[in-house]
Formats: sequence, C-alpha cells, structure tokens
Amino acid sequence: MKTNKEYPATHSMSTAWFYADKEGNVAIIEFEDNGPVPENIANTQTSLSEFLFDTFTEKEISFPFRQLNLTDNQALEFYDKSYKKEEPNDLLCYSVVKINPENENVFIQEIVSKNNEKEVTCLSRNLGLYYIEFIKNPSVLLLKTLEDVRIIDYYISSNYESHINFNDMEFKKLPFYVYKQSYSRELPIARVVKPEFSVKVSQLPPKAKNEIMKLPIKFSETETLQITDYYISDWAKWDDDDFEILSFNISPEEKLEFDYYKLSDGKGSFAYYLNCLPLSTSEHFYFNQCSYYCTVLILEYSGSPMIEIDYKKGNFAAMSAFSDDKLSEKLFWREKKDYLIQLSENERIERFQKNPIEKVVKFLNPYLLIIDDEVMSIVEKFFAVENHKITINDQSFPYFLFSEIKAHCDQIMECANKEYRGIKIPIKLTENELQKLETSVD
Repeated sequence: MKTNKEYPATHSMSTAWFYADKEGNVAIIEFEDNGPVPENIANTQTSLSEFLFDTFTEKEISFPFRQLNLTDNQALEFYDKSYKKEEPNDLLCYSVVKINPENENVFIQEIVSKNNEKEVTCLSRNLGLYYIEFIKNPSVLLLKTLEDVRIIDYYISSNYESHINFNDMEFKKLPFYVYKQSYSRELPIARVVKPEFSVKVSQLPPKAKNEIMKLPIKFSETETLQITDYYISDWAKWDDDDFEILSFNISPEEKLEFDYYKLSDGKGSFAYYLNCLPLSTSEHFYFNQCSYYCTVLILEYSGSPMIEIDYKKGNFAAMSAFSDDKLSEKLFWREKKDYLIQLSENERIERFQKNPIEKVVKFLNPYLLIIDDEVMSIVEKFFAVENHKITINDQSFPYFLFSEIKAHCDQIMECANKEYRGIKIPIKLTENELQKLETSVD
C-alpha cells in the first residue's frame, strides 16, 4: 500500500514513540521524516522532551509540579556535571537546577507566585533536582535557592552522519534508552543513549503503560535496529529502485501482491522490508494495525473504521467492502464512506469486493470478522450468514456487527491476541532472496 500521508520532519517537529524491551526497560525512538514510521503512530508529532516532561510525568494534588517517578540514581542522569554550568540570571531555560532541600518551600512559593509551576518538573525532591523549561526574570529569592544550574544541550540538530560518531543530540545522558533515525536513509536506527540506571515500564504513569509498544529485543544489547522488522511502517518512496512489488502464491490458482521497500540492514548492504499486507491498492485492502499477522478482520465501507477498539492491544486488519473509482480517489477516507453510502443498492452490489475479500480471508484465516452494520445487507447477498457465522471460501467464521462490539469486547480482544493461523510470508528479504523470488514468479 502506497500512502500519500505526510510526516513531520524531525528538524521541525519529531515523529517519535516509546517502547519497552524484553527486560521492561523504556526507550524512546525518534524517526526522521524520510525514515520508516510505524503506521499506528504515523500521525504523531512529538519529541523526546515531550515524552520526558509530559507523557512520563505525574501530578500530585499536594505538590504543584509535575514529577518523574525516578530513583535518585536515575535523577542524577539528568544532572550531568559535563553540562555547561550557568550562573543564575534573568532567564532560566532548558536547565537542571539543584536546590538545598531545606529551601524547598521558598523555591516552590517563588515559582507558584508567578504562575510558573507548569515550567518546572521535579526530578528528585530528595536530591533537590528540578528541570526548568522557561522562567523569565526569576526573583532574587528564587535565585538564592539555587545551588547549581546546568544547561541541557537542547534543540540541537539530531542529524548525524554515522551511528558511530554521534555528537549532536538533545541530551548526553538520560535514564532512558534513546534511539534516533539518521536523516540519511542508508543508515539504520541507532542507539544514542545507553543509561546506567534504566527506567522500567513499572515506573511509568498508567496512561503511558497502556500506550507503550513492545520490542522483542534487549536494548542493552542492541546498538542498531530496523523498526520495520517488528512493526508495519510507512516509508517515504524516493526512487523507483527503492520499491518492489512481489507476488506470492496463496493457492495454486491465486497470488497476492506485497510491497517491499528498500531499507538499510545496518550491515553495509540493503535488505527489502515488507511494507504492508496484501492486495494492490486498486483492490482496496488497507492494513490497519502494527502487526504482520492479523487474527481479526474488520469489513466496512472505507477501510478505516472509527470503532471502539484499541488497535495497539490486538492484531486487527481492516478492508473496504466496496471498490472506489477515480471520482472518489482524492476523497479523504471519512468522505469516501459518505460517498459510498449515497450510492444506490445496485451500485453498491456492483462495487462489492467479493473476490478480494475471499483472498484476504484465505490469506489471514481470521478467528473473527467484525462487520459494519450498514454493510451487512450487501454482505448477505454474497455470503451465507446464519447463527452469527459467515461462510467464506466454504469455511465458517464467527462475526460481530459494529453495534455489538461493546457487548462482546472481551471476546473480540481474545481473538485479536490468538496465535496467527494464516499464510506467512517473509518480512525481510536480502537482495539475493529478492532476485530468486522475482525469477520464480517470472
């Protein structure tokens, strides 16, 4: 699937997300604008600092500042003595300050009195360490509470020429692992911060724990990685030779097309990585979640269902029940549904994607289908439906309507987390493997 969505450039506003490894350590990955971005975070525009001082912080009613849940050793990772020492003046910004804990009340009072509490994050009350984003004209009393001020190397360009020589970064030290995608597409994602005392998932706020994505690796042992090995990712297509379309047999009579994009394997040569699951865009199958092996198929009007399901917690795929035409190609997916609903019943019957649906079901062999209520009347004209089961390819599958999702959410999520039982294709191909496949297809 080739997408025309645009991604934020890292030099202006990063695309980033946070991950957990097999040992429960937390890492943040920042993606460059021409690198692979996992589909389920592709519209996210955020940065390393926003995770540190927003997503990862908590607030207590009795304490005016946001707080990171850190051990003292982890808090000291922010207080790097190699950072430039700054004399307190009329502007405090992007700084870690150390106060005498005995002066905490004065420090708090002076900040709160000027409504600056949102500019401060507590790193450790015990050590008197705080991060100050921006305070203009601090009071004399406030300045007197500061024992030390260290300026963080902040908003420095994240571009680098090699993952070996990485000199420009936002933070030299952190209690989180940090990986960054080079602007140069010839390089993989590289680890740029390896903490001595890593923050664990158990230390994150509930919302962050719920949103974190997992990688089956150990960050401590992984210097470079390619995110497309683990998550469906969108890749900015630059040159024709970066893109391949391969056909794979799903039966003696049928083939499916898959898109492969050429990305670095980090070992001095290129490998081809699967970008999406099957069918050409003309057949309108849209992969809707960050797993290569889906166990629940969603069938609806436009292929981008707005339903109450947390896609990050299960393996879902979605496809449109109806084909588009050139008139609707430029429509946004919400507009496409409106466009298709307005068609007559006969027009929708003509556009119903019976063969593509059969192909996808044969490929995925899902445990469950979820069907748009408004699509069901057309579905019934092509497939046998009885006792909450639908027969496709002479095989029966249980299904729920969109209107039944809430009542059967537990059952849906159970199916969405079962072991994949469909046809597997290689996620990554070397150039030699690619040539062999092309020869066999020809």
